[in-house]
Amino acid sequence: MTARSFQVALVDGALTIFGVALLGFGLWAVWRENLGLAGTALGGGLILVFGATIHRFESLKGLGMEAKTRKLDETIDKAEVALSKLKELTELVGANLIKLSSSIGRFSGAPSIMKAYTLSRQVKKTLDGINADRSVIQEALEPWAKIAAVDLFFSEHEPLRRIVDQKRQDLSRAAAQPAAAGAEAAALMSRVREMESYLAKHFTEIQTWQLDQFSDRLFDRLNTAPELKEDQRRLFDVAFRRAAEQLDALARTLDFADLAYWRAVKRAHEQ
Repeated sequence: MTARSFQVALVDGALTIFGVALLGFGLWAVWRENLGLAGTALGGGLILVFGATIHRFESLKGLGMEAKTRKLDETIDKAEVALSKLKELTELVGANLIKLSSSIGRFSGAPSIMKAYTLSRQVKKTLDGINADRSVIQEALEPWAKIAAVDLFFSEHEPLRRIVDQKRQDLSRAAAQPAAAGAEAAALMSRVREMESYLAKHFTEIQTWQLDQFSDRLFDRLNTAPELKEDQRRLFDVAFRRAAEQLDALARTLDFADLAYWRAVKRAHEQ
């Protein structure tokens, strides 16, 4: 072995060892939900692993990377295997970054709507770049899209819930007045119970909804809301139609149709 080949082997080995170590550390950081550290470690690891093979090229020209391999017949099989494994790793990391960011710790420091959106676009760009199957991209982005739909659903529904709850309180006080007795009090309490039933409906099943069901479920809440005045119902109908357009677009494209609208949702949701 010549001094040059020994040097190349030594550098290759060092880059490979540190690259693999960084990839392993990055996956550990993903498991620990440290997304910033995970991104840095995984990116550094991939760069080092790539650096370990850069000497195999005689020339690199411009952004098109026109290259000649010295030993194409000896390296093509290894390159195909490595590319396949890299594709699998990128798909795995991309999908799990979305799941960790969108689903874990929703009530303890989860990322905002727009931060989660930015991460979803980065993951989609990476998966598109390696020509991942459409089904893989769909599976990776759906957890984020569903959480965004949940946030929008509750953001739009909350003003309606407050109106019904205020009306319930008003009727409860009226039913408790000495002047309200007999049939009148019973009628008031019947209306109160109807509102209580509406307000008591829990959304424990919301995680089982399909993305294309959210807009219909939002209008179900409007149509079944008791004691709404007609002008209030019309206002909510306008607002819900705008929300339904965004929800339906999200279900179709796994993307935000109107970023300005979603930024406003972010502000309302985080108040």
